[in-house]
Amino acid sequence: MTRAMVAIALASACHPPEDTGLERPPPRPTISTPGPRTAVAPGLALNLAERLSTAELVAPQQGIGITYGLRVLSWGDTSLRVDLDDGAGHAFALEWTDPLSVHVVPLLGMRPDRTYDIVVTVDGAGWSRHHTLQHTTPPVPEGFPEIDVLVNEPSAEPAYLMFDTKTPETPLQYVVILDQDLEMIWYHAPESFGDVSLTPIQTLVGAMNGGAVEMDFLGNYLAQFAQIDPGNGGPWREIPYILHHEVTPLDGGHILALAHRSLPVAEYPIGYGPVRIHRFRPAEITDEGIIEMDRRGQLVQEVWLSDILDTHRIGYDSLNTEPFGYDWAHANAVARHNDGRTMVSLRHQDAVIELDADGELSWYLGNRHALTPELSDKSLTPVGDANWPWHQHAPTWLRGGGIVMFDNNVYGASPYSNRDPEEGDSRVVAYSVDPDAGTFEQLWEFSETVTGPLFCLAFGDADPLPETDHVLATFGTIASEAGVKNIDNGWGDRHARIIEFDPETGDTHLDIRVRSDVTEGPTGWRVYRSDKIERLWRVD
Repeated sequence: MTRAMVAIALASACHPPEDTGLERPPPRPTISTPGPRTAVAPGLALNLAERLSTAELVAPQQGIGITYGLRVLSWGDTSLRVDLDDGAGHAFALEWTDPLSVHVVPLLGMRPDRTYDIVVTVDGAGWSRHHTLQHTTPPVPEGFPEIDVLVNEPSAEPAYLMFDTKTPETPLQYVVILDQDLEMIWYHAPESFGDVSLTPIQTLVGAMNGGAVEMDFLGNYLAQFAQIDPGNGGPWREIPYILHHEVTPLDGGHILALAHRSLPVAEYPIGYGPVRIHRFRPAEITDEGIIEMDRRGQLVQEVWLSDILDTHRIGYDSLNTEPFGYDWAHANAVARHNDGRTMVSLRHQDAVIELDADGELSWYLGNRHALTPELSDKSLTPVGDANWPWHQHAPTWLRGGGIVMFDNNVYGASPYSNRDPEEGDSRVVAYSVDPDAGTFEQLWEFSETVTGPLFCLAFGDADPLPETDHVLATFGTIASEAGVKNIDNGWGDRHARIIEFDPETGDTHLDIRVRSDVTEGPTGWRVYRSDKIERLWRVD
């Protein structure tokens, strides 16, 4: 899942700011005083510039853990190198080569509960100065989930691991980054974060509190798009809809997101049974929108699924109620291809659809029960051993062609199929799609983990990785491992696994379990999405 709006602190420190459309304070006036000028010898000017260089540590915003900020002020433009050493074998360096007179940067990479000696090297035009600082990082927060490392091979994708994790037991929720040794180096404890993505200018974009937010690694809100002002002092743009599940930065700075609205329909099934599913009544349903907006929060394109799909057709869980009405389709993921195509996952329709650049339906991949003739014409026919996905998540495109998604395999049936629902092993599955022939074929699947098959009730992710061609899978809400319920293993009711595997061989290169002991956290922990990130700071 890959799954930039505006940048001030981190982005302005690392990259010239772009025009975001947000209001900016007027430039500070320049005051010139006439009078005689005194020439300064070049050597004296260089010495003065070196002496005027300052470096200090700055605290991040509340909710940011482990990472601390560094502010460097100089007379004239400078570049930075920061060497950090805990004296116990963990030493690393960070560099920022953009020439700036003011640097405000995050010291990403420090580990919890350690004291680091920090040497800041400031390089100007013909001069260099070293500043020595020290910082002690806090321990892992109390109540944080256990992370069991099952596999961590050197052959895994060389990158940082970012994921969100939450528990329903308490209002605890974190976005976490681990280094390649799976040590925590950053976390954020937001109110309610959905999918989180890293932008090209190293800021974070995600869904929060019904809107879209962008922040830097020090916790500064750089942009917010919501129906009402979040009230946290950050810049805010009003938008007309509630956003949910996924907010994705696009090339050129636009935002792609999913939106909700309430839609009255004259006929909606009253039940799942063979008789009740054909009886209807008026109802309010939750319509799903695919929204593209610019940096000012202005809508560029909106496509509503009620204009494309049949609002009479339901799947299991379509009778769940939400604030906007019955949860008819439950869009849980959206992805945009470079050529303008858009792919959407519809959990309660057990279907994945692709739209062309104009928002018209190109194909429909899912069970064909009770489809209208118009949808049947767009429905793909399975070839060979291809199996339908059930309550799937996070479809995206493979580099070599085809698509990949996380198939939760929940229910394994349609209410129209005249067979009882049943649970199956959750899996990551890849398909080739031939829209001209109207067919799809299964390329491969992954379900047999190092501990056996898993059943994942909800959430899930599958991301192709660029360097190794591995796939990073998130089994987000696991009820059992190899048929053994979590409570029988002494764990909380739900846990998650993040697994990197080679789809050609099925070999596992990374596998962690995020869980709690049943005595410490009876309801357990869940993970919505995970990502591998090559670099956390910008080097120009």
